[in-house]
Amino acid sequence: CPPQDDPELFRFDLARYPLWLAAGAGHPLTGERHLSLDDLRRFPVPQVPSPLFPNTSRHFAALGLAGPALRARCYDPADWEGRTGDGVTLAYATPFNLACHPELHQLDSEPLLINGVSLVVQRDHRDQPAIQALREQLLRRLEALQCRLPTLERLA
Repeated sequence: CPPQDDPELFRFDLARYPLWLAAGAGHPLTGERHLSLDDLRRFPVPQVPSPLFPNTSRHFAALGLAGPALRARCYDPADWEGRTGDGVTLAYATPFNLACHPELHQLDSEPLLINGVSLVVQRDHRDQPAIQALREQLLRRLEALQCRLPTLERLA
């Protein structure tokens, strides 16, 4: 997302939510309590393509969840979304994909990061009625999701 002081773009932050790791029912970490990063690092994770998600890639590398030895496994939604691949590889989990994939089990650990939902518009159009109506509609939809997704935090 562009910074709030971007001269051309304006960002309406709408919501934020955690990103965890998840596993299938038979995974050794499923059901374990209070997992640490060291526990999570014992298992492979899909690699996020750094050209598309540079900040996330740097963050995961700092957590020890990415690096040259792990680059061979690259994140592809067709391969990983809602699955743990080989039964050992962990999956990324948001409130949205956990709701869509009940076979995934959120691991009992701290979130890897807090992600967000934003509406980005040209700065000179931010006060236009159509943009404000879109923003309000998106906020209503997010609010409706909150009852099913309690870790989704509506911001505005």
